[in-house]
Amino acid sequence: MISNKVLAVSAIAIGTALASGFALVGNVSADNIDPRNSIIDRLVSKFNLNKSEVENVFQEERAMRQEARQKEMTARLEDQLVQAVKDGKISEEQKALVLKKHEEMRAARMADFEKRRTLTKEERRSESQKRRNDMKAWLSENNIPEDIMGMGMRGEKGSGMGHRGGMMR
Repeated sequence: MISNKVLAVSAIAIGTALASGFALVGNVSADNIDPRNSIIDRLVSKFNLNKSEVENVFQEERAMRQEARQKEMTARLEDQLVQAVKDGKISEEQKALVLKKHEEMRAARMADFEKRRTLTKEERRSESQKRRNDMKAWLSENNIPEDIMGMGMRGEKGSGMGHRGGMMR
């Protein structure tokens, strides 16, 4: 017979996988309800678990996945910048500037994560447009082609910087 602890751990693992799937679809549903909360509540209720412990498992899993994605994006960016330098598109100094800007942008995204979750669709769109305009100005000031950071590659209606790490597609 399977013990309650084994069932609870299995349920948490399955719940984490489900929550990760929800995170891929979007961090917030259409009515601003986080789908992870209902999963957490169901797990807590079904297996008589401590809600804060279950929430911590979900937060830890999300943080680990986010860190892994960030490392992949940074490695891909560095590879593309090395190639851009080899191709004569940018200088070593510009490469260093882009890497520094990339880290600044990552830190700003992390700092504003909770705030962004509370914004309406229009407010998010407005914030996005402001970031794109700021990035275009920064690229221009540093004489860096827009395609280096994925700007201008998808047209005005596209996401520019994109959620997929978009650089030089």
